[in-house]
Amino acid sequence: MSSISKSCTVRIYIQDDENGKHATVKLANWTGDVLVIPRPCPRERFQREELGRPNVYILVDDIHASGRPQIYVGESENVGDRLRRHERDSARNIWRVACIVTCCDGYLTKAHIRYIEGRLIALAREAEIACVLNAASPESAYLPEADVTDMEYFIEQLRFNFALLGYDYFGKERRLVFSV
Repeated sequence: MSSISKSCTVRIYIQDDENGKHATVKLANWTGDVLVIPRPCPRERFQREELGRPNVYILVDDIHASGRPQIYVGESENVGDRLRRHERDSARNIWRVACIVTCCDGYLTKAHIRYIEGRLIALAREAEIACVLNAASPESAYLPEADVTDMEYFIEQLRFNFALLGYDYFGKERRLVFSV
């Protein structure tokens, strides 16, 4: 009997045009996408259709005084608007890269993204790889048991994406470095 491989196909689309540079990472057979937007970023990048849906985002900054990178994990029903607000807020205008988690089929609801946000903050704090800038740990949203299972699978795939990109702040994953 042969064992099942954990291999997968990863598609990384890098766009570098007059509106700036960004990358989209997609795993085959997974409905999530990770959109990576470095700063400085033209306003047009915030106009993307998928940024107007419920999303989780991670703001990544350089090394903190602790010697670890700084991250902020957030959620929003319109990430483009939220990132513009972060740019005006000196306490949260720390990011050099925004990693935005989207779902290509529109499956993620506000409760799903609140669950993912809470779990990512908890995983990042437990891993102690980055300095987590979130002041509070949000309560995980109530989800039915089947949805919790789906979201844990979604988070597992998301952690792989982040490790692939070099942003493996959510556990002891093997770092697969790709940088935009």
